[in-house]
Amino acid sequence: MSLENGLSDNQFGFRKGRSTVHAIGLVVEKAGKAMAVESSGTEKDSCCTRRNRYPKCLQSARWHIIIDSLARKKVPSYILRLIVNYMSDRWITYDTETWSMCEQMTCGAPQGSRIGPLLWNVMYDDFLRMELPEDTSIVGFADDAIMVSAAASVEVLGIKVNDSLSRAKRWMECRGLQMVLDKTEALLVTDRRSYQNPAIEIDGYRLEWKRQITYLGVELDRRLKFGAHIQRATLGAIKCAQACQDLCRTLEATSI
Repeated sequence: MSLENGLSDNQFGFRKGRSTVHAIGLVVEKAGKAMAVESSGTEKDSCCTRRNRYPKCLQSARWHIIIDSLARKKVPSYILRLIVNYMSDRWITYDTETWSMCEQMTCGAPQGSRIGPLLWNVMYDDFLRMELPEDTSIVGFADDAIMVSAAASVEVLGIKVNDSLSRAKRWMECRGLQMVLDKTEALLVTDRRSYQNPAIEIDGYRLEWKRQITYLGVELDRRLKFGAHIQRATLGAIKCAQACQDLCRTLEATSI
């Protein structure tokens, strides 16, 4: 079953030819455009808000929502019936020496299957297509998402980000998913020398602004210079080289 043409262009992971490199490239492109000086001479600031992976997301994907999403994608009826049949009347039994309990399954993409990731992508597609304020979009890689928003001033940017995160949180809660607020990070991307981070608050919880955030293994900093990422990668390469050197010396010593 192929739904490639029906999925959002902002969705990466579990898809052929759409790797972490492509996802990072799109995020940097969106944030970089906001920093560029437009023909009018107006410069925009950009905010990257990254939510850490949702706890047990694949196990939390509710079946009735997946089926509704497949139906809206106009999946052939015989395939839809097959999936509905798979998701019907399934139970989990807990057996111990002293007691036994049965619970009906209502969620969870099939683990280890070829279709499991696709079912997640179909449900998640609505999240990436959610109506958001102007110059705001979400880029997703599997269950890891980052929101990029741009505005001409940090004040307007704060309003946009607060509104967008509130919508995202409502969407997730309606589908049995959870936004872990204390692991949600915000980064202001700007070339301004003097600025003040806007307040971002969700349900009374104020997000902490970071000097850099890590998305899909790449450290993003406020000017998109990647200095911290290059430094970390360099140190990692040096450690690997030293480990290889030590291993060669050990092998050489033991072979004598």
